[in-house]
Amino acid sequence: MLKNIFINRDGMEIEYDKVFCDVDSKYQPIRIFETKKFGKIIVLDDIMFQAEQGDELTEMAVHLPLNVGPKKKRVLLIGEGDGFALKEIVKHRYIETIDAVEIDGDLLDMCKKIFLFNNKVWSDNRVKIYVEDGKKYLEDYNGKPYDVIISTPANTYKKDGSKNIAFPLFQKSFLTLVYKNLSNDGIFVTDGSTAHYADNPPNWISIYKDLKKKFKIAKPYFFASKRMPGGSFVLIYASKRFDPMKNMRNNLPLLKTNYYNSDMHKAAFALPEFLRRKIK
Repeated sequence: MLKNIFINRDGMEIEYDKVFCDVDSKYQPIRIFETKKFGKIIVLDDIMFQAEQGDELTEMAVHLPLNVGPKKKRVLLIGEGDGFALKEIVKHRYIETIDAVEIDGDLLDMCKKIFLFNNKVWSDNRVKIYVEDGKKYLEDYNGKPYDVIISTPANTYKKDGSKNIAFPLFQKSFLTLVYKNLSNDGIFVTDGSTAHYADNPPNWISIYKDLKKKFKIAKPYFFASKRMPGGSFVLIYASKRFDPMKNMRNNLPLLKTNYYNSDMHKAAFALPEFLRRKIK
């Protein structure tokens, strides 16, 4: 019997049972599959961008900064077309404003229809969605500063090697805009890259070094991830004031997660030696 196989850009073969969508938006090819190994997955330009089973990155990107320092009131998400980060952030009921920016309206519409958890996410009255480029949003923004900004965009490069739509969100000019639009004790978390297979900048090393020049505190953190090449990923934490270890707080004691907890929060900053050498 022939099997339906999707081959991820890194060579991983993923068997799928159903195709929910297969379209080319203005910005990228979008496919959403039902798989046995990962549940529903989102594939952007032949890379598995998101998965129902294997979403450690989202939990670590959202809950870690929200458990540093006092409870946050204003949060901005950039690259939030799938709703996965929103699903986690709305659990923090003390947050007053949640703004989410996504450049690809087609991706947004598809995910609203296909992922069942989205009903609660999009109807939350704290959430406002902006369909536009994340960098332009910050360039034009003149509202109250954000307490936390989380950026989890698509990959930096297309499969042909050219720059992807997310490329500007890893550049120094974007990081300057982030700093400008954060409160005096604001926190920023951004995608870095896989720990093992990201040789071309921007990667977690170059992003960390750029953030270290702008923020009082900048630290990479490392964790296991089922869907990532090599089984691990690196995010970057930066803050004008709060250390993610010294100022760690349990702001949501009854938080339900699959991966994040206070022990994983602390352990993520204990980098293995091969990663430490890369930033010495």
